[in-house]
Amino acid sequence: MNPKQSAFAQIFQKEAIDVSLPATRGDEHEYLFQLIEFTRDSLDKQWSAKFSTTDDKIDALSKEVKLLRSEIRRLKKYAPQQEEYTESDRIYEHFKAELEEKYYGKVVAIDDDLGRIVGIGDTLSDAYEAAKEATRKKQFDFKRVGYRYLNRI
Repeated sequence: MNPKQSAFAQIFQKEAIDVSLPATRGDEHEYLFQLIEFTRDSLDKQWSAKFSTTDDKIDALSKEVKLLRSEIRRLKKYAPQQEEYTESDRIYEHFKAELEEKYYGKVVAIDDDLGRIVGIGDTLSDAYEAAKEATRKKQFDFKRVGYRYLNRI
């Protein structure tokens, strides 16, 4: 590592952290550059008083980065997971506004292969029969229009 680099530049390089800024125009770019330089210099002064060598600073910052990364991993475990959308979900979302306006509360049968709604009914059985008649297939995905669930137990 280059001894003339600040400790922060070295740690960012060592930990492969991208600190590049998007290109900006004119005074904005100059202001950001000065702000970064000021922040780096003031932090370097604080850390210089605490640690005698640049390597000590780098080691301390490396430990901090590792702690932060482990905290991020821990928090990701408990963060609500986003549901994966299926092809049926995408098809339903495409027709959602029209369906909710005309068929709120009804059950729709969705054919992934055809990419469309193939049956509508008051019950799952009604939607299935309508879809089977329309396509001659036997497998469909079902959604209750306007609800997150098909049937509530």
